Amino acid sequence: MNDFAKYWAENFNELKINLLDKRWVVLDDLMKVFPQLPDMVELNVIGHSFLNAPIHRLTIGTGAKNVIAWSCMHGNESTSLRGWMDLFVNQDNNTVKAHFAGILKEYTLHFIPLLNPDGAMLFTRRNAMGLDMNRDARALQTPEMRILLGQIEDLKPVIAFNLHDQRNIFAVNNKPASISFLAPSTDVNRSVDACRALTMDLIGHAHNTIKEYVNGDIGRYTDEYYPTAIGERVQEFGIPTILVECGASLNDTKRQNPRMLNAIILHAVLNRHAQQAVADTLVYNNIPLNKTNLVDILIKNVLVKSGNQTFKADIALLEEMFVENGALDAVLKINDFGDLNHLVGLNEYLAEGDEETAILKVGAKAHFEIKTKSGNLIFIEGKQV
Repeated sequence: MNDFAKYWAENFNELKINLLDKRWVVLDDLMKVFPQLPDMVELNVIGHSFLNAPIHRLTIGTGAKNVIAWSCMHGNESTSLRGWMDLFVNQDNNTVKAHFAGILKEYTLHFIPLLNPDGAMLFTRRNAMGLDMNRDARALQTPEMRILLGQIEDLKPVIAFNLHDQRNIFAVNNKPASISFLAPSTDVNRSVDACRALTMDLIGHAHNTIKEYVNGDIGRYTDEYYPTAIGERVQEFGIPTILVECGASLNDTKRQNPRMLNAIILHAVLNRHAQQAVADTLVYNNIPLNKTNLVDILIKNVLVKSGNQTFKADIALLEEMFVENGALDAVLKINDFGDLNHLVGLNEYLAEGDEETAILKVGAKAHFEIKTKSGNLIFIEGKQV
């Protein structure tokens, strides 16, 4: 058993930063958290975004081996940011300090929490230029990507963490993929050289450490080669690059469970790396591949009216999040309807009775009422009431 994992999981509600208990995190939020950092954490501005917002780097440790991590490359993907900030703020906690003492003598951790502050302000994937930074790792047209590659070149890290969020569509074993991993390929043949084998080994160890604490399941992405993506580019430098994607978890709209797991993943990876063991790829290759068969709400066996005809259908709803009037909002839209036995829902309902539901349109906001065995479901303009 990993004693740190047990401590962190059991005490997370007391350890986490309450200010970050939300999906939408912007630079102003970070500026309020930075004063909570203990003295052993060094805070620097390493550059500026397209709109001249500062990009910060947190550093802790005295080890000769550098580790780099970046989050919020996509401005609407904040879960790992929150999880790593929880860990950095708690570095003066006696128990946390004891578990990281050896690690921080061997390694120095560098964390860029908000690589895309402009996109974060709008809760959007792309930066203020309208570019996806994760397709700019070679052209380097975005200032943010140039900053990141400059940090990697200067620090020459022995491990890199590429931290993201995934949509609520990924499932494993008919449960949400709360965490997904990838050891990125470096060529179209998906070759496994020594660096990629080590990446797989580190992920396998992280998988085995978090599996008893995950509120869902753990998935793996397919390893097609994307030459313009940052993970592939850094892996090509001979740096084991671990993609961590935080996803949905059961009864957890703020993704607190995958947030919590980030610190455990980091601790497990560094402990394994320090062992300098022979790389074992078996666990990694046995992590099941993600399926895109998850939806937010699945309503089964609904009687639907179309003209003079009626038919039975399942209805799948997906949440769409956006910023409006300075606040994060969301609506539920019809993702599909028909025979959807291949789908699973974070919330599932079984319709009953012979009340008809008006004709449905894929992409429209949910706007109907359905009687189910759990009670009436009412949706008005995309909102469940």
